[in-house]
Amino acid sequence: RYDDGHGLSSAGYQRREPLYDAPEREILYSGDGASAGIFQDPGSGRRIERHRGGGGCGEGQRARTVQCELPPGVRNMILRGKIIKGIGGFYYVHTGEGDFECRAKGIFRNRREKPLVGDEVELSPVQNSERERSGNLIRILRRKNQLLRPEVSNVDQAVVLFSLRDPSPSLPLLDRFLIHMEMQEIPVRILFNKADLLVTEEERERALELRRIYEGASYSVRLLSVRRADCREELLSLFRGKSSVLSGPSGVGKSSLINLIHPEARMETGELSRKIRRGKNTTR
Repeated sequence: RYDDGHGLSSAGYQRREPLYDAPEREILYSGDGASAGIFQDPGSGRRIERHRGGGGCGEGQRARTVQCELPPGVRNMILRGKIIKGIGGFYYVHTGEGDFECRAKGIFRNRREKPLVGDEVELSPVQNSERERSGNLIRILRRKNQLLRPEVSNVDQAVVLFSLRDPSPSLPLLDRFLIHMEMQEIPVRILFNKADLLVTEEERERALELRRIYEGASYSVRLLSVRRADCREELLSLFRGKSSVLSGPSGVGKSSLINLIHPEARMETGELSRKIRRGKNTTR
């Protein structure tokens, strides 16, 4: 039996949104004297059931929930996947049946819920669409964590990237990021890029001191240069099998790192500002 997992209030009742696109759209009501619940199997065209709730439920009275047994033709149309990209109101969901371009249904606005990259969701494919795979998001599954900047969810680890030179690392910024991740109980790995630019013994000793400080605080720390292809396997092992969020200031090499481990991404990279020796926000 279908249950949206949100429960019902005894003081007021919500109309449930359609589960799928069919010739006759499903209308499910719960409580408050629901007028009707009708749905039709889009495969056979057979009308399944009509339900009516008891009329005139008032505040404080016992709620009555309308539930319908979904036929196999409908049940198979509900897919589960993960949002991997969100642009301009469209959400791209990776499923076992391929990647779907989806819209969020109005129920999310009513609940003030916003789908995020990383969300595990259920979707209903839209038939007769101009696109081969498109659909509607119908449910966001429970999140294990959520970040506000960047807006992502269900993160296994955070990888923070700073450079050892050009620009020099801002340790207060790094510490604030670490505190935020600790509050969310998200494991963090620290990468210091541009180790190849360290030319003096003093610079190299400073880099080693940074590693000792943060390793002493139980963080995984690596000194590397994403310009060197030989660190690709090391980075792949760091990201493999995990949902990761990559963060760091402008100009530290985030786009270069992504291009190294995933050349098909072809992310734009830019030079540092000659005046302030900082990045120019090329990563989107």
